[in-house]
Amino acid sequence: MQPAPTHRPTLYEALEALPEGVVGEILNGRLHTQPRPAGPHVIAGSVLGAELLVLERLGVFIARDFIDIRRKARRNLPGGALPSRAFQTP
Repeated sequence: MQPAPTHRPTLYEALEALPEGVVGEILNGRLHTQPRPAGPHVIAGSVLGAELLVLERLGVFIARDFIDIRRKARRNLPGGALPSRAFQTP
């Protein structure tokens, strides 16, 4: 006689059955778990994310300004070309 087949939960069922305080995600067909971050870690992550977003937006504005400056310089230079290297004083 063969043993009765045991019910093996699907990945989604295993994810839903995780205990409170454990975070899980399914990546490439495998269930990965880790403890839920503590309050101070969540706050630190949020603050860091906000600062990075501000820096990213600032970088976009700086890049736009730089491109505008290059376009204006190109229009004002004879021949419309920027020098290939920086100007050096003796």
